Amino acid sequence: MAKKEPTDIIITTATTTPKQLSTRIPNPFITLAGIIGAGKTTLATNLAKATNLPLYHENVVENQRLLDLFYEDRKKNGFHLQIELIVQRYIQQQLITWFENGGIQDRSIYEDMVFISMLVKEGSMTPLQRDTYMNLFNILSRFMRQPDVIIYLSVGPQIAFERIKKRGRECEKDITLEYLENLKEEYDAFIENIQNHIPVVIINWNEFKSNDFIIEKLNEKLEKIPGKLFDWMTNKDNK
Repeated sequence: MAKKEPTDIIITTATTTPKQLSTRIPNPFITLAGIIGAGKTTLATNLAKATNLPLYHENVVENQRLLDLFYEDRKKNGFHLQIELIVQRYIQQQLITWFENGGIQDRSIYEDMVFISMLVKEGSMTPLQRDTYMNLFNILSRFMRQPDVIIYLSVGPQIAFERIKKRGRECEKDITLEYLENLKEEYDAFIENIQNHIPVVIINWNEFKSNDFIIEKLNEKLEKIPGKLFDWMTNKDNK
């Protein structure tokens, strides 16, 4: 029986001649990470077209209402937003597993931990809410396929701030440079940790690079990937 795709998950497939990815892992699952304004969606779209892998991206239009509520009152709506997002991202993870075609994902379920940490530190989420989220994540993660590789787009906060202003999303108009500076610190710590468990390609994205450059770096990493890696996020003591 054919599997029905949820209407709130956007998947596109390229029609151009694909670039050659390493055959070390057939149909790789590649996810992007980076602070707000890094340019994840743009690169994910370009890579999907270049490699002929399915594209899985966050539905910004569908999430607009949730983001508006979050930025209106972070303490009241922060936990609710993260629960909604983990459900959406879990569905994406499952689709990638079920269809067995690999894919390019413009934001992973793992990097939401960055925002959980930010919310707790700023007092917008309680430790109890964090623990509740982590318990849910640890259950869901037992059924998820980990990405084969994460591409981390390392972008300076000032450059990300300028890109945010340029794209002009209403829900992002109140994001400050200070917030992005703190977010960058959290992301760097997150990448330092997760790269011990999931292969990571770190790209300086202050200046955009060509698809060929990214694919070359991807292939270098894919060729070095060992066997199945331990899913570190299922460790209940990792909070």
